[in-house]
Amino acid sequence: MNNIHNIIAVGSHGDIQSQLLTQIKPVRLKEDAEIAITSIFHGQIFNITNGNNKIYFHKLAHDEISSLTERRTRQLEQQVAEIPTGFYPSSYAVCLAIEDEVSEVLKSSRRLSVAYDKQRQIVQLRLNNLYIKNKDDSPWGILGAQSDLNGTHNLSNILFEEQQIPVFVYINIIENSYINGRLSRIASVIPLRSNPGWNFFQQPHPSFVSINVKEFSNILIELRDINGKFLEFSPSFKTIVTLKLRSSSLYKETN
Repeated sequence: MNNIHNIIAVGSHGDIQSQLLTQIKPVRLKEDAEIAITSIFHGQIFNITNGNNKIYFHKLAHDEISSLTERRTRQLEQQVAEIPTGFYPSSYAVCLAIEDEVSEVLKSSRRLSVAYDKQRQIVQLRLNNLYIKNKDDSPWGILGAQSDLNGTHNLSNILFEEQQIPVFVYINIIENSYINGRLSRIASVIPLRSNPGWNFFQQPHPSFVSINVKEFSNILIELRDINGKFLEFSPSFKTIVTLKLRSSSLYKETN
């Protein structure tokens, strides 16, 4: 392989938007080769998905608050609300959605209320005879809450639109690398933003990794978050990934 090849993958593989499979003419490598991700077009990345949109809560009697224990909460009837999936620009926006959905389940707006202190950038949750469990598939992790909630809680109003998201890119044909002591076919870690509409990322100096197979006819690309979960993009936009494939000897000769 004496030439540099650009490969473009568009769309999703099955129902997973951040998994792309591109079929190509069979490639037979006679020498070492390497590959890199050079650019990505993508839609807005959802920060609330089916994996973190559940609100678990218990209604409390007036005399149960002071004597509440973990064992006692397990005995109470648990109710669940689900907030709509999508991208929420701030903690305040997520909390307003929680207030709406919990109130809808309870048919009452008196159990949970949300207030916003714009000057201090604080979101205040007031729980009236309500106990909320902090679970893995709840949104409290991205909101900065570390424990279960009852009474009054103040949360910083995090602005998610201003954040860059570390994205782990996996490619099925490359050599393994180590992540926290575990082997994984990771090609790169890149920063993506989640703005409305199209988002574009380009690597001015792509990091090439060695290909560890001698023959292939498809390339599988996965985009995952820091917890290893697939990213969820807005379904209104296709994801477009551009790869660059080249001979390893070509790189060595020019350096």
